[in-house]
Amino acid sequence: MKLATPFQLHCKYEDVIDEWNINYDPYKYTKTDKLNQAADKKEESQMLFDKLISFVEEYSHKRINISITDTDIPINHLVTLNKIHDNIYVKLSIYQAYYAEKLKEKEIKFFFDNTIPVSTFTLLDELIKIGVTDVYIADDLCYRLDDVSKRCKKDNVQIRLILNRIPATTPRADVDIHSPIFTPRHFEALDEYIDVAEFDCHYDNESDAYNWSVFNVLYKSWFIKHDWYNDLREINKDLAIFYPVRQEMPLFIERKMNCGRKCAYEDTCHKCETIIELAELLYDDGVYVKRGKIE
Repeated sequence: MKLATPFQLHCKYEDVIDEWNINYDPYKYTKTDKLNQAADKKEESQMLFDKLISFVEEYSHKRINISITDTDIPINHLVTLNKIHDNIYVKLSIYQAYYAEKLKEKEIKFFFDNTIPVSTFTLLDELIKIGVTDVYIADDLCYRLDDVSKRCKKDNVQIRLILNRIPATTPRADVDIHSPIFTPRHFEALDEYIDVAEFDCHYDNESDAYNWSVFNVLYKSWFIKHDWYNDLREINKDLAIFYPVRQEMPLFIERKMNCGRKCAYEDTCHKCETIIELAELLYDDGVYVKRGKIE
């Protein structure tokens, strides 16, 4: 499982980070009255683009995912960058979807950010046909990971997941034990299917600063220890119910990843409720599960 984070200069985790996520606003200076002369605005914008060129040249060993912070995308800039660095990807928002065809025509690699969560095979198939390189999965696809993985590998599409969020669009995902809730103990199981992991370490939204102290805790829990000793709510921004990580039964998540969410249309499976109820009882008794056995 690879790791993607926002760019940070002199980042102490640079050696373990595979992809940089960066924001680029090509129209930063034309939106203000700071510069009165059009020629000056054009010059300043060119300086900004030159800095971006220098950046991609310096980090040619990394994959770079560029989010354009304006709804308009400068295709000519991206064509130039694509010639300099063959590992440039454009990260589109839902408001920029109409640029997909243009990017494909110019052979610029692109994918949609998590404002377009891929929750059905119909949508997955459509996005693959459009030409995306990556997808953020959610909802039903999280219960059919074996099939999703096979489909994506066939078309060389990476599966991405924000580990400290719940990949669901349902209104009660935060309190529903049936939701696709993942813990650090699921790392090895997820590693079979997820190509790129991310952490949401912004305070409230994407415009806030990235909290590298939070990242430190999440990275160690997920990538090094593969464990969390307390309530999962402490490290999952979405979860609103008690979830004792160390009391969960072995192989539960392996089954859930490919159960097809049958409980949504057949009232025959109650494993999620049973597992969490048992976990709560073990927690109350001070018992925890260690790598496949009860201690």
